[in-house]
Amino acid sequence: MNRLLSTGPKSLRLIDIVLAVLVAAVVSIPTLAADSLADARDLYAAAEYEDALALLNKLQPGDHPAEERRAIEQYRAYCLLALGRSADAEQAIAAVVNATLWARRSRDAVAAQGK
Repeated sequence: MNRLLSTGPKSLRLIDIVLAVLVAAVVSIPTLAADSLADARDLYAAAEYEDALALLNKLQPGDHPAEERRAIEQYRAYCLLALGRSADAEQAIAAVVNATLWARRSRDAVAAQGK
């Protein structure tokens, strides 16, 4: 730890590298989320429902815009239906309806601000 706090040129390089890696990781988070949704869609299309569902379950709907939340929940419902998990699929379908309502409210609020 003392190497990180020392003031020599080598320690500054180490700190610069660590900071660069952290910044790159933070900047790539939204891209990773979008890629994960695309990956889940690809898995669903390939009839890999368990894998697609596992990936969708890792995505936190609250961390995404309304349209993306709707797509996450929609694909979750598709996977659950394909796996024969009807009761779970009903909950996912309810989440799709809620996400759709939130998307509409968001669009309506933006439209009202423009008037």
